[in-house]
Amino acid sequence: MAEAIRGSPQTPFVTPKTSTPADLHREQTLEEFSAMELRETSRAGNKGDHLPLEIRTYTMICWPKGAIKTGHEGPEARRGDGSLREKPLLFLALLLVLSWGAWSVCLTYPDEGRNAFAAREMLRSGDLVTPTFNGEPRLVKPPLLYYLMLPFMALIGPSELAARAPSILSAFALTLFLYLKGRAYLGERGALLASSAFALSPHVALEARAAVPEMTMVLFQFASLVLLLEGSGLLGGEGGRGKLALAWLASGLSVLAKGPVGFILPALSASLFALLRGGLRGFWGLLKAAFLSPGPLLFLAVVLPWYGAMTALHGRAFLGVFFLENNWGRWSGSAEFHPYPFWQVYLPTLLLAFWPWFPLLLGPAALSRLRRPTPFVLAMLVHGLVTVLFYGAAANKLHHYMLGSYPALFCAVAFALPERMEGLGRIASLSSSVLELLSGAFALLRLGPLGLGAGGFF
Repeated sequence: MAEAIRGSPQTPFVTPKTSTPADLHREQTLEEFSAMELRETSRAGNKGDHLPLEIRTYTMICWPKGAIKTGHEGPEARRGDGSLREKPLLFLALLLVLSWGAWSVCLTYPDEGRNAFAAREMLRSGDLVTPTFNGEPRLVKPPLLYYLMLPFMALIGPSELAARAPSILSAFALTLFLYLKGRAYLGERGALLASSAFALSPHVALEARAAVPEMTMVLFQFASLVLLLEGSGLLGGEGGRGKLALAWLASGLSVLAKGPVGFILPALSASLFALLRGGLRGFWGLLKAAFLSPGPLLFLAVVLPWYGAMTALHGRAFLGVFFLENNWGRWSGSAEFHPYPFWQVYLPTLLLAFWPWFPLLLGPAALSRLRRPTPFVLAMLVHGLVTVLFYGAAANKLHHYMLGSYPALFCAVAFALPERMEGLGRIASLSSSVLELLSGAFALLRLGPLGLGAGGFF
């Protein structure tokens, strides 16, 4: 924009011969923008390089040039369109961000290696019921992740990329889902912010490259919650049996990805939101809408074949290892695998995942908006809080348990951030070094020595 304003030696900027007061005011404003851009360029070197990637992407897609420094908004921002022509390119770039390097780092110990080898053994044996690892039944996880790995392993062979492809595509699908639902409840700019901030979160980018079931579970878990609230009419629409059926289908896939928690958390969040919105009448209305539909039959059709077959084949061994030890035991503490305190695991995880966004929420404008949430934003806040408290109360804690709260909380972030954000560049400059430090430390802790080694796992 600055080049167009200043003109060039061949085509100098020429003021129209007949200028109205509005024209003169607009030209003066544009000259102020241009001068401000020149000052920023001389102070920061390459303009925008002092901002973190998340902030640069956010300002590119959500504000016209100059608006973030001055508080003035251009016509695109007022319409809420932004750079709509670049949307396909933007999401292609986000897919590249989510997948880059997934093929170059060997599988990490223990989860990635075990999951990938279980899928490879399933591909070789043709047994789609009982997952195995080194020839022994692996009863700790449901099979959806293995099923999703199979076509990629069959197509490109057993490899790091084939093992991680389901997580990459699940993260990308969740990014698109956030954008599509955000358009309805947050507007165009809010939808772009929620989806791009989610995809650019350091923790999301890390887990999107991991051959673990969490990202797939979160995709279907979040989809089931939003579709349930829409289908029951709790978000202000008319509702519909089709959305309720899709909600139950997504819930079944979430349970097939990770276990009962795929159903429990959306059910808790929707119930609490219904109570907040309509008291006992609202809660009863949610139950009637959810269960007086064909949805429960779809849910059973998804989960019963595998869980029923595993119970028939392995009996108490499966029920004890899967449900009692690896689900109830992990939460209650009767089976201790990762008995860490909240501040040691979840606090740094959340700080990293939402940096540099959460400092921006401390401003009076953002806090004021959060005190008056829309029904959709209230539902997102409820789900984020329920997820954090549920896993915070668990005896065993792992950083990726927090993933389930991110889609909802990023929607709340997109709603809370004011349209005019003066001083964002200064806040971003201050936070960028901390973000890089936390990202590097977290990546080292997550990958470990095996993840940094050379060579593949297969």
